[in-house]
Amino acid sequence: MDGHLRNLTLQRLRLDLDPPDLSTIDVDGSLFVGCRFASADIAADLVRRGADLVPSFADVPYPTQPPLLYTPEDLTEGYAANGFTGMFDSRVYRHFVDHNGALPGMREAMAQRLHDHGIDDALDELVTPWIAEHGADHTIGIMGGHAEACGAIGYRPLPNSRGAWPARTASSSPAAAPA
Repeated sequence: MDGHLRNLTLQRLRLDLDPPDLSTIDVDGSLFVGCRFASADIAADLVRRGADLVPSFADVPYPTQPPLLYTPEDLTEGYAANGFTGMFDSRVYRHFVDHNGALPGMREAMAQRLHDHGIDDALDELVTPWIAEHGADHTIGIMGGHAEACGAIGYRPLPNSRGAWPARTASSSPAAAPA
């Protein structure tokens, strides 16, 4: 295999399944985020040749590189079997609180930032075509948080202030689920 991956970012690749021969590929400045490798030797070789590797942080209850925004079904997964506390959104919130909220230790902070970057990418993929078709003047962004419950009175007038919501709605954060 010839070529290069120089200065490219590769995310969530399963390079442990039918592994490509990367030994002759220029990887200087490349960033492998959440990728799996066939062996630690392959990963070490990539680092020796100038690549940076960021793990997937398997010890957190949320994906560190989510490819899509969350749907209501994603956020409420686990509710039928375990009630409110068993929902994905509740488990993530409990983890967030247990790890010092918005001021976690370094490892948790990195996992949160990687997650948020994945959400930013997914949001961009959803919003960019909407803006191209309808214009930025017809786009509304709503930033929620843990202090304001979704569906609270403060949120209710928003959909009616500019018309109907787009056909596809989703949440950008496990902790900001639509009610």
